[in-house]
Amino acid sequence: MRSFTMKPFPSGLLFWLPALVLLTVTACHQSERDKTAVISGQLDEQNELTLLLTRIDTAGFTLVDSLRPESKGAFAFQFEPGQPGFYLLQWGAKTLSSMVIFPGDSISVTVNEGVASLRGGKEAGFYDNFRQQLLLAEDLADSLGMMLSLARDLENYPEMRQSTDSTWLSTLRAVKAKAISYFESHPGFLSQLLVINSKIQRTFIFDQVADSSWLYKVADNLSAAHPGNVHVVAFAGRVRGIRESNRAEMRAVGKMKKGSTAPDISLPDISGQSRNLYGLNSRYRLVYFWAPGDALSRKTNPELKQVYERFKSSGLEIFAVGLDRYTDRWKSAVNLDKLWWVNVNDTLAGNSLVARDWLVQKLPLMILVDNHNQIVGRYTSVKQLEAELKSASKQ
Repeated sequence: MRSFTMKPFPSGLLFWLPALVLLTVTACHQSERDKTAVISGQLDEQNELTLLLTRIDTAGFTLVDSLRPESKGAFAFQFEPGQPGFYLLQWGAKTLSSMVIFPGDSISVTVNEGVASLRGGKEAGFYDNFRQQLLLAEDLADSLGMMLSLARDLENYPEMRQSTDSTWLSTLRAVKAKAISYFESHPGFLSQLLVINSKIQRTFIFDQVADSSWLYKVADNLSAAHPGNVHVVAFAGRVRGIRESNRAEMRAVGKMKKGSTAPDISLPDISGQSRNLYGLNSRYRLVYFWAPGDALSRKTNPELKQVYERFKSSGLEIFAVGLDRYTDRWKSAVNLDKLWWVNVNDTLAGNSLVARDWLVQKLPLMILVDNHNQIVGRYTSVKQLEAELKSASKQ
């Protein structure tokens, strides 16, 4: 049998072996630190509420961790995000902040009077500067709403309404300008997704039709900077749908040009009586296609009501065409949303011949018709319609 003799380690290797082990352990610890994100901070008040760290998934929310702050309000979360993503810091039922977190981030949170401010992280501090602008705009919107509510019975209410509307539009434009500056200053930032989807109260800063070019740009930039990120992939899929829908709408606009004769419409109203578009006597008639089960339509209804109140004295009437198989559901939606204009419904819904004649590609859709039954314009957002009506009112 062959024998083996163990040779001693070279003295030089024995000298370096402890150092190699130390380097290996240190590298492992460093690797773990690179994966771990730390969110720590201080609350300005003490109570029994629990702090929650929740991950925003593409299809819902997942609780990551929860804790009770220390006696002086200090807290710290440590976890491994895996890939960069979006999170909510919640205190009981109140959301303190949304944030973007990367592996290895160290984010400091300060809470004063229920308002959180963030520093640090790869993007969290930068995004929080923009979020603070949103909070200021929210406060202003609340103040404007309160002013209008208190002034509703005053003689100068129309003037106050015009003034508050102007202030509100200026605020939206200012916040949008800051958002665009964010895109330009931080190309490739994942937090651009939070910015592009921002809203003040119920109004989105970027309209998916009027501002579609910005949605396209953000989707393209982030797909290049963060390939494979689940949020980027989901957003890119949504934008692909918007691109195709907008292309289809542009083809429809080309076929139904300004100045062409609008088809007549004859459908039953709430009482079951047949109503005709041509029979509506007004300077402008807005044909509004919508559906009770369409979320974007229901969001558009209150916005369109505001435009109607503003321009009906200038000769605007609305001929709203519901596309719903169930008449009772359509009637309930009309009453619930308080749509006090001419309402008709087509129970053929997706197979509506009227919708086919008007080249309806998506909902909601608005087509402005003059008193000669000629098409003035075709719009997929209230902002586009409002701009047209303002221009027409000056003529």
